[in-house]
Amino acid sequence: MWLYVGRAMTSVTESIVKDFIVSKCKITEVEDVDVKKLSLLGNSSAFQVGIAPAYFEEINRAEFWPQGIIIRRFHFDFKKNNTTGKNHFLYNTPQSTAQATAKLE
Repeated sequence: MWLYVGRAMTSVTESIVKDFIVSKCKITEVEDVDVKKLSLLGNSSAFQVGIAPAYFEEINRAEFWPQGIIIRRFHFDFKKNNTTGKNHFLYNTPQSTAQATAKLE
């Protein structure tokens, strides 16, 4: 299962996010977590986080993440932006998806 994790500091790396999740969930099989840094413009970082279903519910809670981080389900749908011709990710943000309020450090 996949999550979008955003509004992290620009200095945050894939390994920092992965180590944070593995440590906090006490995951013994590190291959149960996959983290990919997304290309963004601006002054924050975002990540695509894949995790084994057994841990998804835990990391999909606002309380799991440091203050300032936003999370939501990651969807792999692409659409062309009619004005720029660039591909953009579309994210579903249902009410049940948690949003935290802080920075991953």
